[in-house]
Amino acid sequence: MSAAELKELRKETKKYIDHADERVVRLVCAMLEADAENENASYQLTPEQEKMLEDRMKKAKKGLTKFSTWEEVEKRITSRAKNNEDQDADWWDDMPQNIKADVKESLAQAARGEVMTHEQVKKKHPQWFSK
Repeated sequence: MSAAELKELRKETKKYIDHADERVVRLVCAMLEADAENENASYQLTPEQEKMLEDRMKKAKKGLTKFSTWEEVEKRITSRAKNNEDQDADWWDDMPQNIKADVKESLAQAARGEVMTHEQVKKKHPQWFSK
């Protein structure tokens, strides 16, 4: 949904709320409170992580970053794994230590359930997705 469409939907919803009876208002309020609680319970980015994402989005908008679909990434990983089966060297061994640490921390966060869906990130940081 575009920002303009969302703005229009909010206006329309407010009109309904202004004329709704108490029961409907209480139901909508309860839904919004539950959503807010769920939002607060999810993983929150640190200011450093937010800055990193903002920097990456700036690069992406300038065309300095290449994006891939999950299927493309999976193909590359599978291909590299097959190519490395016959070799003694592992690409992980050549990876810088700071990248290894970031990968390990990311895997640990995912294992703890500290993840956000693409939709959650879009909702939380719409400025990263505006054209």
